Amino acid sequence: MKMRKTIPLAVSMAALLTMTGCANSADDVVASLVQKAVQAQDGNIEGATICLDLNTNGACDTDEPFTTSDILGQGKIDATKEQTELYPLVVSGGTDTGTNKPFVGTLTAPAGSTMVTPLSSAVQALVKSGKTHQEAETAVKVAFGIPDTIELKTFDAFDSAENGTEAEKVQAQKVMAQQTKLQIIVHSATTAVASASKTLETKDIMSNIFEEIVVSIADATEAVEISPTMVALAAKNVAAEEFKDDLIAQVTLNTMITKIATDAVADAIETAKNVSESDITKIIETANAALIVTNTATTLNISKNIDAVKVATATMTEEEIKVVATSQAEQTTKEQAQIDTEIAVMVADAKVKTAKIEAEKAAEIANADDATQEQKDTAKKLYDTQLQATTDAADAINKQVAAEKSATEAAVLSATAETKVLEKLATDTSAAQELKALLKTAKIAEKAAAEQAAAEANLAAIQAEKDLEAAQKAAEEAKAATDLEAAQKAAEKIMADAKIAAEKVVADAKAADAKAAAEKAAADAKAAAEKAAAEKAAAKEAAAKEAAKIAAELKAKTDAYATLTANAGSDQTAIVDDTVTLDSSSSQGTVTWSFTTTPAGNSATIIGNAFTPNVAGIYVVTITVSEDNYGQTKTDTVTITVNERTVTGVTGSN
Repeated sequence: MKMRKTIPLAVSMAALLTMTGCANSADDVVASLVQKAVQAQDGNIEGATICLDLNTNGACDTDEPFTTSDILGQGKIDATKEQTELYPLVVSGGTDTGTNKPFVGTLTAPAGSTMVTPLSSAVQALVKSGKTHQEAETAVKVAFGIPDTIELKTFDAFDSAENGTEAEKVQAQKVMAQQTKLQIIVHSATTAVASASKTLETKDIMSNIFEEIVVSIADATEAVEISPTMVALAAKNVAAEEFKDDLIAQVTLNTMITKIATDAVADAIETAKNVSESDITKIIETANAALIVTNTATTLNISKNIDAVKVATATMTEEEIKVVATSQAEQTTKEQAQIDTEIAVMVADAKVKTAKIEAEKAAEIANADDATQEQKDTAKKLYDTQLQATTDAADAINKQVAAEKSATEAAVLSATAETKVLEKLATDTSAAQELKALLKTAKIAEKAAAEQAAAEANLAAIQAEKDLEAAQKAAEEAKAATDLEAAQKAAEKIMADAKIAAEKVVADAKAADAKAAAEKAAADAKAAAEKAAAEKAAAKEAAAKEAAKIAAELKAKTDAYATLTANAGSDQTAIVDDTVTLDSSSSQGTVTWSFTTTPAGNSATIIGNAFTPNVAGIYVVTITVSEDNYGQTKTDTVTITVNERTVTGVTGSN
């Protein structure tokens, strides 16, 4: 297993006294502290600040217990036991050792966690929304298809991938595939919002993006594929809150977010597939290569597109901005309704399944020869419940289709308005002309697709209304039936007919004009897409080479780190003015000693491996071992309890 680093908390004694409240002295505070092992993992994040978020503001403040992570992303926080159990973790800053890029976001984890990852951040976002930790973790695991046996708050995917059993490595591969997918989606959305802002940084936005995205999985009863609409909506909602008084920033973000979200989801799905299918020994390297692309080429492309739109919006009049902003706001409202109805359908389907199971169990009892009338009545009531659930599900589908129709119509209007924004792009350089053509082509294709979707959704909505009427009629007839078997078949047929009809309408409904426009836009976009794909492939190839190089450098650095051992020896007791000898015999590396905590009035200094205390109290001494190649260190602490010298009286004779 990997060596675990012990890092004493650098926090003022005044802050510690404030934390414990009732402590009477520095000695009492030190005695009440425990060490909490923690780890930051986006890849492993070195040099990150990991803190206990005592005021739950999602940031590491100066008076909160914290540590700085080592090359393995690990550290130990000194805090009270109550603090380690009650408060969430926050990670910010540092460097992702897998990509060798700065970590510019923020990750969180629920109280009691030891691992801080993108998935733990999703769990904490749901906890913040009001769910219990168990409810939140279950929802995340169901939504991302993660085995129920894995505890996200403690599971170290990297360690399991490198050092686990074959079964643990397979589990790690599943977790890393989903973790990387979520990471790419959140990073892209966060970068887009940050790029549209004049003042906000990525770390200020990422937690909010997590909170918006997980709303869609809060009630997951099955695996959920995060859609471009969900991602775009999350970014729009965060932007609306962050840019309340800045319509230009909102318009800038909203104009490009559909394309950015679509690309992000496609990249995330492809990466998750690659990680899932990669050689078990190369899953970390595969994930890191994808993240290098996200942190470089993708980020640069997002920023470039957003910056271009900034230039365009800067030339627009206030009235023009308001017109575009209004159409975009309407689209956002309709998209939110669409997502809400999709969630409602998922919940309704789950209720149908539950009602069916309960009804079937009751039927078995009711069909027995010795069944009582009460048991038969109960079975009938449960079938009625199933029928009602099925009707409710059909109603939910009807509302979903109507919401999709409304959202697609709004998308057409919004895309039309946004095309006018792109007309404002300067074309005085070849680079600007190329970018304008690329963005306009993407927007035209987006508009054409929206028009086609709107036409299909309109026909689907008409059919869905008919399906609902048929479902309601069938349900009423089934409720009146006395034959339980007939009622069961009726209940199943309602849902099947509604779904089949809706799917058929959507599949068959092709509006000729919209389809022709979409085909033309697709043809126009093909050349731009092929060029972008070539650039993307080149970026991926370069990223793979860079990932391999970074992996080799990281191994050398990690191996050097593994040679270090910090062991300050056992705690000691001593007497004032007696020499205390510190024990470094079990340590490896270049050793230095320093005081972490001393009692008031102390004037002793450590010379070599010894010191002579001049006052009684608790002395916490830190041993730091280092290596020369990379300047890495490990630390450990020892507590020396120094007592006053006891003076014994002597009785003599005259």
